[in-house]
Amino acid sequence: MKRGFSVRAKIMIPFVLLTAVFTIGGAGIFYTLVMDYIEGKTFEQLSFGAHVKNEHIQTFFSLVRGRMGDQAADAKIVSCLLDETSKNEDCASGALSTYLRREKIATFSLAEELYVLSTDGQMIAGTVVGSLGGDFADTKLFENGIKNTYIHTISETQFDADIALFASTPIYSNNEVVGVLVGKLKEQELFDILEERKGWGVTGETYLVNSSLLMISPSRFQPDQLTILSQESATKNAKDCFSKRNNFEQQHSKLQTFLGYRGVPVVGVHSYVASMDWCLLAEYNKDEISQQAQFLISQLLLVALLIIFFFGGVSYVVGTLLGKDLRQIIHTGKNILSGGTHPVSDNDNEHEIEGLGNLLDSFTEALFQARVNIDAKVEQQTKTLVEERKKTQKALKEAELLNDTMIERELRMIQLKKENQDLKIKKKSSVKRKKDDKKT
Repeated sequence: MKRGFSVRAKIMIPFVLLTAVFTIGGAGIFYTLVMDYIEGKTFEQLSFGAHVKNEHIQTFFSLVRGRMGDQAADAKIVSCLLDETSKNEDCASGALSTYLRREKIATFSLAEELYVLSTDGQMIAGTVVGSLGGDFADTKLFENGIKNTYIHTISETQFDADIALFASTPIYSNNEVVGVLVGKLKEQELFDILEERKGWGVTGETYLVNSSLLMISPSRFQPDQLTILSQESATKNAKDCFSKRNNFEQQHSKLQTFLGYRGVPVVGVHSYVASMDWCLLAEYNKDEISQQAQFLISQLLLVALLIIFFFGGVSYVVGTLLGKDLRQIIHTGKNILSGGTHPVSDNDNEHEIEGLGNLLDSFTEALFQARVNIDAKVEQQTKTLVEERKKTQKALKEAELLNDTMIERELRMIQLKKENQDLKIKKKSSVKRKKDDKKT
């Protein structure tokens, strides 16, 4: 005779199936939320980091402009440009070059070399031995530097065979340009801003590209600065950055996935450096982001399985208890109908229920421990993100304060120069007046 499902199975199977459906559905929703959370946090870190580093770069160039102006106002340099070198002992026989090497470089921490050009572009002094006499009238450093402080993009120049970052500024006397000061800058000061990678994981990096889509800073993955002006970065990230250079609101992009300059999939954002027509790119390898998601998903699957086993055990116990009661009722009814008087034993499933109770306790304990581990991991990651955000905000405030100080200093220097020029004009007028008085 065919037997159908037992009472226990009829209770347990629907209960387990319903639990599995709800658990799997919840897992799918949670997976979507996890991926959105990871992508959101990644975008927040990349965009905030790119913005802060862009601000640091602008502060660096503000410092360069201020220091170049200070050096150009040096009295000995101005004197050499005003007087004939043959009549000025300070300038004759390369004495100005020696002065630049011994005195000026020592006080100008942002420059490796300094050069002085006359108003027709001829080099009259320089810290590099044998650099006198060159004609630099056709260079951008002279053409722009004789008008205002100018920072030349990282490239090869006539001043140096190496790839370098240069700046130039006018040298004034009595409000007239009498020459140009050119400085070869320490580009490592700029690269140090990009190479700060605390909290950037294993593959996170920031680097600069010029308008020709060539890298102009070192790569995290190719040391010794071999990528500068040799590694092309014609990625979607770089192209989007330069295409939005005139749209300030879109300069900080949304998170994108694309093929990076190393040929591997990356996620990244960009920030436009307007003063230099550069793009700052911030990127992570996509597989590093995927690993974070895989860890959270593995924890999710573990919890889902524990939930299914837990409720499966509960349904088994409930089915066993209800099945036993139903069997007793049916058995008692049959005995009454047949006139029997044997009581129903209560010990049939006693050991089985006890074992299931122990199993249920084990599942409960494992579920609790998994929840504790997940909570601890989430709490640690949250603390790390909060600490990194506080540090970055502090650095941004310090950069803004330094930038305001430099601007105030530059304005003060302009005022002092103007006052100095006024005094010289008054002095000359006084001397001329005395001469006129003597003649009369």
